[in-house]
Amino acid sequence: MNIDARRRFRWTPKAVPDYKNRVGKLKLLLTQIIRPVIVAFAFLTCVAYATIVLRGPQGLTALNEKRALARALEAQNADLRHEVEAKSKRVEKLQNDPETEIRRRLGVQKVDETTFKPVTPTPTAQ
Repeated sequence: MNIDARRRFRWTPKAVPDYKNRVGKLKLLLTQIIRPVIVAFAFLTCVAYATIVLRGPQGLTALNEKRALARALEAQNADLRHEVEAKSKRVEKLQNDPETEIRRRLGVQKVDETTFKPVTPTPTAQ
């Protein structure tokens, strides 16, 4: 194959008639039709993904359940703190004055002491 044959079959923009008009139409097609379609497809894909993730098993329902569990555990923790505080006060009271607890349990009183016990009336049979 000689050099003239290679030149004749080589593609150049000059070899295609109306090359610039075709390139302009292609750019127009890309900018006005294909690009908005691609952007819309990407947007819809993102929306679909977000919907699937938020409604899935680890989405908003799981988040609400975890928040409710956290609130319940905080309430339980507060109750346990109050219970611990009451028991520590009782232990402190027993360490400072064990005699009153012993007298209360055994029903013993001091010589000059008077103790009142409420009496509940028993129902009488008629």
